[in-house]
Amino acid sequence: MPKAKRGRGARTAPTRVSTRNKKTTSQPVQREAEEEAKSNIEEEEKVEPVVPATIVQDKYFESREQTQLPPTSIPSPQPPSPEPELIEASTVAYHSNSDTEEEDGDESSYFDKLDAEAQDAINKEIREECHKYFSSLDFIMEPDIINQLKRYFQAGGNPEEVVTLLSENYHGIAQTVNLLAEWLIMTGMKICEVQSLVEDHLKQMIMKRFDPKKADSIFADEAIKTPIWLTEMIEHPTWRSLIYRLAEDYPDCLMLTFTIKLISDAGFQGEITSISTASQQLEVFARILKNSVNNFLDGGEDDMKKQIDEFTKMVCHSEHTFLYSCAILHVLSQENKGGTIVKRLLQEVTQRASKDGHNATPVLVALNGAW
Repeated sequence: MPKAKRGRGARTAPTRVSTRNKKTTSQPVQREAEEEAKSNIEEEEKVEPVVPATIVQDKYFESREQTQLPPTSIPSPQPPSPEPELIEASTVAYHSNSDTEEEDGDESSYFDKLDAEAQDAINKEIREECHKYFSSLDFIMEPDIINQLKRYFQAGGNPEEVVTLLSENYHGIAQTVNLLAEWLIMTGMKICEVQSLVEDHLKQMIMKRFDPKKADSIFADEAIKTPIWLTEMIEHPTWRSLIYRLAEDYPDCLMLTFTIKLISDAGFQGEITSISTASQQLEVFARILKNSVNNFLDGGEDDMKKQIDEFTKMVCHSEHTFLYSCAILHVLSQENKGGTIVKRLLQEVTQRASKDGHNATPVLVALNGAW
């Protein structure tokens, strides 16, 4: 059958083209596309863009089954910017802090001013007190003159006033007494007679004008140790006898009680057997009791008759001295050597206690072991 001619408007049948060459040409292109896709996925995994949490979550839940993207980390929320009101409050707080600092500075200066005024008032009182001392008669001869001068100068005192007060109130009474004593010796009196005359007059003046409060003020300052004049004073029997008499008249004076202890420590406890002040200190009383018992054991019956009254008076001075003495004497009475003499002393003590109106029977019964 003859073929028809192909015209301009005629349709042509589709021709079949072999796909073998297409497949071979399209395979390298497809591989390059897959490699680019893998490299893009790896770069996306390395660098993850910061996406808001809500978008990431929605996208993750929508495409989890298809794409299976890994969960991304949620970034920390940024702090909100301060509002205008907060900024104004902070500026107000800053100004208020500066105001409080200024107020604190004003308060500190105010308290410093008060402290300065209080210190000035204290210094003024010290100066007035020192003026009274310096205006007294012959205060420059007092042993406390150095301490008072230090106090006065530390309080801002005037040195010219000190010189004026001390010089105007100096009469030299002690030097006048020494001059009169020398004149008496020149007239023919013995030195011991003049010394006893002066000492007796001083003892009478001290007995009249002794003030226990002023005496206790010597030990008011804890930094001050035992005065040197006091240790020198107890070395002389005349002044020790004065201390004994004062201690009997003023048993509550701390200065005298301390002096009695010094006398006992110095070894003169045998002289203070007749005073009641020794009974107030156990250490002093124990020494006196020991010395008295030794004297009775060494002297015998004659010495006992002379000293028994003073001994029993001292022992029966108070309840604690009586109980302590009876207990010591009861233990010593059981000794073979001197036990009978000590038992006699115990009897004399109980007899004196009954004369003074005290019942000593319970103490004796307890010592004998009946209770």
